[in-house]
Amino acid sequence: NHTAKPKYLSHKPDWCARCFISSISSTKKMPTNMEMVEDFSSSDRFKAVVEMKQLQRYYTVLRDVMSYCHSRETIYPPNHEFTQDDLNGVTPQDIANWMNVKLFDKEDPEEDEQPVNGSFRTLDYYKTAISYFMPQKDLSWDPKHNSGNPTKSKEVKALMKRIKDIDAKAGPPRTRKRLAEEAAKKNDINSAPSFTYASPRPKKAARTDEVPAPMDAEAMHRLLRTIHAQNASFVDLFGSLISTLEQFKTKLSRNNIAIMNETMPLYGSNSTPMIPGKDVLQQAPGAKSGDDFANQLTDGK
Repeated sequence: NHTAKPKYLSHKPDWCARCFISSISSTKKMPTNMEMVEDFSSSDRFKAVVEMKQLQRYYTVLRDVMSYCHSRETIYPPNHEFTQDDLNGVTPQDIANWMNVKLFDKEDPEEDEQPVNGSFRTLDYYKTAISYFMPQKDLSWDPKHNSGNPTKSKEVKALMKRIKDIDAKAGPPRTRKRLAEEAAKKNDINSAPSFTYASPRPKKAARTDEVPAPMDAEAMHRLLRTIHAQNASFVDLFGSLISTLEQFKTKLSRNNIAIMNETMPLYGSNSTPMIPGKDVLQQAPGAKSGDDFANQLTDGK
């Protein structure tokens, strides 16, 4: 009894319009909006529009099934009309294969394989939508004469029972997806590489098997003579450097006195010439005399 609660207020997903659509038309093409509304009084127009939307969704499922049966790359357009021969050519195996593609993405899934795109409620909706447009929808499928409603065949019933059992054991698709994600995370954690701490490097033992051979006396004398000669060269170098510095100091002092004596006439005749001190007169070994310095000043050296 559908008068207790209006069908368009029902939110049950398994509700369909079979009672309604069986009373308005026997044709198997998609009815238009005006055809739907003209069969009802003005008070039922809103309900007619709701039922029409449901039939449009049913027809979309039929277009998808017929496109699969006819091996079309694209789905039939919404305005396409199927003939009685087209609908009678649909077999139970065609519907079962199409349902497998919808749920498993393949025609022949494994026995223990679980659907990835739907559940039992999905198949039940497909079955209802396809069954509405079948010419002999009220009859069971007769495999001997290939007549009747293919959605009521044992192939389709077996597939729906299998999916129903999977939902009862593993839960609905969302639950299966969540459990699969949790299992994948757990496997990632378990498969993470374990860290092992390296043992401290053992200390390298002192090698006692190789002892350098002692140097012979002749080689030792050659090494000592070489060191002595090098030290002697350094001593001579420093000695000559000191002598050179003393000579340079004497030269600067004599040059300074010669310059002052040359400039004294500029200050008057009573000026007394400067006499070099003892430190200047005592020349360093190899130093030049005062005349030599005067000659250098004259020559501009």
